[in-house]
Amino acid sequence: MALDEWKAATKFDSTDWGWVIMSIGMAIGAGIVFLPVKVGVLGLWVFLASAVIGYPAMYLFQRLFINTLSSSPKCQDYAGVISGYLGNKWGALLGVLYFIMLVIWVFVYSTAINNDSASFLHSFGITEGLLSENPLYGLALVCALVAIASRGE
Repeated sequence: MALDEWKAATKFDSTDWGWVIMSIGMAIGAGIVFLPVKVGVLGLWVFLASAVIGYPAMYLFQRLFINTLSSSPKCQDYAGVISGYLGNKWGALLGVLYFIMLVIWVFVYSTAINNDSASFLHSFGITEGLLSENPLYGLALVCALVAIASRGE
């Protein structure tokens, strides 16, 4: 690939801005949802110790993930890239583990959004009771979030 072709293929466009904003939003959202609870329950020193250990670990993991995908000779998904480096068995195994990790975090985030939004609505007197006790509220909330996310596809 010539230099001009490479520059055209890697040009930063509106889709890239969307990914940047989404990644920053997810990081801020996770901090807003989970950080005050952990600091309030466990204390500031436990939080600081976990931040000293967790930040470098997540930084190294994300750097490895991005460098692995960006240095791949072909534009493929994660399992395809890993299969190219480590073989089909490792690619399939790591692809399944990556999928399981994503599913777990979808459940964690949806539970947190369900409980926090219901608590917010109840705290400000918008609802009489906690909506999080009703399974239809969680289903409606997840459906609404999926509908919003699918608009960008």
